[in-house]
Amino acid sequence: MSFKNFYIKMLQLIFFHDIKFYNFKILTKTKENTKSLFLIFISTSFNIYILMKNNRKIIVIELLNFFIHRSRIIFSSYGLDNRSFFTFTKKILRLWSIHKFDIKKINFLDNISAGNFFLNDKIFLFGNTNGVILYLNTKNNYYKKICYAHNNKIHNVIILLKNNLIFSYSINKNLKIWKSVFLKKYNDFLITLTLFKSLIFNTEPIELLINDKEKYLLISFIDHSLKVYKLLLAILTAFNKIPFFI
Repeated sequence: MSFKNFYIKMLQLIFFHDIKFYNFKILTKTKENTKSLFLIFISTSFNIYILMKNNRKIIVIELLNFFIHRSRIIFSSYGLDNRSFFTFTKKILRLWSIHKFDIKKINFLDNISAGNFFLNDKIFLFGNTNGVILYLNTKNNYYKKICYAHNNKIHNVIILLKNNLIFSYSINKNLKIWKSVFLKKYNDFLITLTLFKSLIFNTEPIELLINDKEKYLLISFIDHSLKVYKLLLAILTAFNKIPFFI
């Protein structure tokens, strides 16, 4: 395994794993606040570095959102006041990202929520998923080709569908099971059932990290799933059964 691939795997684990798992692996082993913050900062920096090395133009909205979010948890666990620290950190990160990357006219968004997605093959967006999507809906600056979204409410998925964004469905915690059932067999009933539950209970059916090997297989799966999803959505809309629109 090459150096680059090793860090990609490491960062996938750190960035996208459950928060309790993260606390167990980092906090309980370091027992020291500054070391934990340093590890988060370094891992995030490597993530950005790897993307740059892969010749992807990076647009950064709320740069190092992950670092800020996880650090809040660390600070609160130590009973420290973090308001001034994060205000200062955000300002520094914004100034640096404006200088380093081509932000163009995209504004920084304050109401951050975790999310990472591709606007096309060479643009990777890190930061406020829903806020950025809403912004891009009013600004047609970029061709929206591939999208990985990580949101807390299915309402954001509908925003994606209305704007013809390819949406990646969940290969959740049971990665191997989901692969065998969904990616290979294309079981319409299970896809419909999963999406129906996500609509009724207002939960997300998404938590998938796209990697190069799965990319094309994933897109074919998405195309198939979207047809089922749109049909289901149309039926539920007709009967006014979507609670999150209220």
